[in-house]
Amino acid sequence: MLVRVVLATLLLASAAVAQKPLEVFIVPHSHCDVGWLQTVEGYYNSSVHSILNTVVEALDADSSLRFIWSEIKWFQMWWPVQTPQTQETFRRLVRNGQLEFVGAGWSQSDEVTTTWRDVVDQVTTGHEYLRRTLGEDVCARCVRYGWQIDMFAGYSGVTPTLWALMGYDGMVIRFEGPDDMRRQWTQNKWFEYIWHGSANIPSNRSGIFTHVIEWNYGTFVGQGFNWGPTSSNPSMNASTVQAAADRVAAWAYNRTQVYQGPILIAWGSDFNFPDAHAMFGNMTYIIDYINKNEDRYHIHIQYGTLSNYFDYLNSLHFTFPVMEFIDFEYGWPHVIPQNLSGNVTIQYQTGAPTSRSAHKQHIRQVSRLHRDAETAHALVLAQGRESKAADEQLMVAWDALGVTQHHDSVPGTMSAKGTYTRWGGADHNPGPACNDTNCMVLEDYGRRLDDGADASSEVLSDSLRAMAAAPSDVSLVQDGHRTTIVVYNSLSHLRNHIVTVQLPRPPRPGAVPTILDSNNQPVLAQLDAFVQQQVHFEASVPPLGHATYYITFNGSFPAVRPSVVRGASVISGAALRVTFNANGEMQSIQNFRDDSTIAVKQQYFEYFNSSGGPYCLIETNAARAVPAPTAVQTVTGPLFQEVLQTYKGVYNLEQRVRLAKGADYIQVYHTLNTLDLNTEIVSRLTTDLDTKGFIFTDDSGLEMHARPLQPSLPISGNYHAMVQSSYIRDTTVVSTPRALAVLTGHTMGVAALGDGQLEYMMLRNINSTDDQGPWPLLEQGPFRAETWLLAGLLNEVEEVRMARALQHENPLVVGYTTGHPSRLRSQGVSPLPENVYLMSWFVRTGTPAAGHTEYVLRLQNVAEHSADVTVDLSTLFPSLTKISVEETTLALDTPHQRQPWGDLHPAPMPRGAVSSPLVTLSSLDMRTFVVRVG
Repeated sequence: MLVRVVLATLLLASAAVAQKPLEVFIVPHSHCDVGWLQTVEGYYNSSVHSILNTVVEALDADSSLRFIWSEIKWFQMWWPVQTPQTQETFRRLVRNGQLEFVGAGWSQSDEVTTTWRDVVDQVTTGHEYLRRTLGEDVCARCVRYGWQIDMFAGYSGVTPTLWALMGYDGMVIRFEGPDDMRRQWTQNKWFEYIWHGSANIPSNRSGIFTHVIEWNYGTFVGQGFNWGPTSSNPSMNASTVQAAADRVAAWAYNRTQVYQGPILIAWGSDFNFPDAHAMFGNMTYIIDYINKNEDRYHIHIQYGTLSNYFDYLNSLHFTFPVMEFIDFEYGWPHVIPQNLSGNVTIQYQTGAPTSRSAHKQHIRQVSRLHRDAETAHALVLAQGRESKAADEQLMVAWDALGVTQHHDSVPGTMSAKGTYTRWGGADHNPGPACNDTNCMVLEDYGRRLDDGADASSEVLSDSLRAMAAAPSDVSLVQDGHRTTIVVYNSLSHLRNHIVTVQLPRPPRPGAVPTILDSNNQPVLAQLDAFVQQQVHFEASVPPLGHATYYITFNGSFPAVRPSVVRGASVISGAALRVTFNANGEMQSIQNFRDDSTIAVKQQYFEYFNSSGGPYCLIETNAARAVPAPTAVQTVTGPLFQEVLQTYKGVYNLEQRVRLAKGADYIQVYHTLNTLDLNTEIVSRLTTDLDTKGFIFTDDSGLEMHARPLQPSLPISGNYHAMVQSSYIRDTTVVSTPRALAVLTGHTMGVAALGDGQLEYMMLRNINSTDDQGPWPLLEQGPFRAETWLLAGLLNEVEEVRMARALQHENPLVVGYTTGHPSRLRSQGVSPLPENVYLMSWFVRTGTPAAGHTEYVLRLQNVAEHSADVTVDLSTLFPSLTKISVEETTLALDTPHQRQPWGDLHPAPMPRGAVSSPLVTLSSLDMRTFVVRVG
């Protein structure tokens, strides 16, 4: 009776404004996590293969049916085991629009904890696989819309920029925000809008039309519209269909309070449609009933894809609001019950930026290793040198990285050995812990990453051998006998950086090494004060090139042994000076180049919590300071000075604060062996900056957003993701504001909980649940991390912040081989402009014509609010005179004109050959080129 009353009320309310029947598009989908409670293989065997099998059968039997599919990893597993007949059927279904790929990344990646480069790479992996597998005739442009519907940690402000530059016409997301924001959006019907994501890239290149699902992507199917082997919902027949049709109609009319015109109903949820015949059979019965009873419902309902819905909506020429430079960074606030927090509170899913720190580090390490291997392999081939085929090995790494960009991987919210997968009131009776390989998802992700690292290392080693014309293999590990060092620079600028190398076995006890360059000239070197068989020296490596050095124990210029003294007062270099207080804690940073000084006190703090989990921080008490270090030592050498702080009795905690002689950044090394249960540890920097509580954090590692301190929110509501960098700055001294920036090699949680403060959370070890997913979050260590600090005037810090972040992200690669350096000359290419980042350079597989090699170049101007820069692509191919250049979308798709929406008139997409190798990049803009050789 209630449904009928609601339906009648909604029909009357809509009659005055709706002369035509309400158009409703039911969009069938299945949200198939690439690992979460089960491993990839576990999910594929238990449900995904059945979903794809029965969906294809159902669509083949009825041309009115539609379906959308997102994650290409599943398709890659399913396709090779299908018969030629099924494969041809699948191609036909894609070609005629019954089955549509949406998003089509290798996985549905996270946004808040991933880097923008890794997101682009995993989408490119998916799109390239579709083109190679289905063919250009089927999939020249078979992906028009983005589909990011489960970003529980939030949506990055970089998302619309990336999706627009990848050529999407629009995108669908799920609402992630507080209730007051939801009420405002509902009142104003803002759930469809034009999203201008970038404050740097013009909106006609970075803007995208966005549809927001008001609640969850699975809410509709949960209203009794799920049928199959595990469902108890009644099948549709003459006696049950009217009640079901009334519920569908009521749902559709309810949506008119949120959306302007036609209604998109996302029909599906996690691993739905294992029996697509039952799903479609029952829903078709309801659809037919509604359409046959227009007088009752005043609705026209049909199955649709995103293209069907968006194309129809676009034809109506509505006016849509414009949202500029917004994000949903802290995710969906959740009500945490009293038994978890002591009182009913709202908490935010801001634990995810820190959870499973070791896994986050693992992903970024493999990502940078893979990039090193790709660029080295491409460089070797471009120089005309012989190298082993690398397609299969690189695909192993592409696969591993694509899988682990998933939104239950990087955030650290997956099942693992010993975790429970029952929650929501079941935490007091959780059932058995995971002890089966099918639920050991963290371990499975780790194995895949290890395989990707091994494959990338093999390619990189062989490429370094070819690059340096080494007489034997180049290993990334010292075996005790290798005396020649090959140092590789994967960035496109000259680098003079200190590298650390492992020494071969000395010929006699106490022998001191000398480092020689390729001209047999000695290089200043410094022995490590604490680690035997380790030496440091400054390597000078050309852009996208290598340099060679030689280790001898008979040289006349041996490495210097640094002095070590107790206590600390000051360390100093050419650019910076760091002072320490009587306890050995950092006290101030002086920048000689801009004549600025910032008072900086660094301390470790601990949060003690018996609540929380991988998703949510539940901080009910303020953090407590770790006592001052119990032992402090200062190391002084010719290359760098450092202060070693030891915290005896506190997890074997150590911190090294290192300052190289010419560096404009400070290296901070954090080490701890174990962390107590229900503890989170942070490094807090307290300064004399007048920040007014503001902190600036990077969306997906790229564009900075100002985040104000919100005292009315819990601690969790003031935590954010630091993917690559974050900073605080003076807000009142307009002419010469100062700033302090932190750079990280993996995502951490970051907050500014007081004026002049910045803290970053390094490790969480929580033996509890947040009622959101697998628990507990047990990660006691060990933990090792390196962060960099920049300090000085704001304009000076901002000028170098991104360049230093990329150097931190992409350290010089050290390889070991044999052979005299006189035969191993340094080589490289001409440097690209200082602000230009070579995001990707790899050899394209599966598409070039016979006798040709295609290289993919993806370039970006990484300086915010900067002038345009021009790049000569031919500088990367100095030995080749005949090349052709074609620009594509960011994800290597065929260029096309994007769909206009209201005031959004997308700039023409690049088309065809580029007449000149000179290309221009505006601030933060990214462009992808295919360079054909031969």
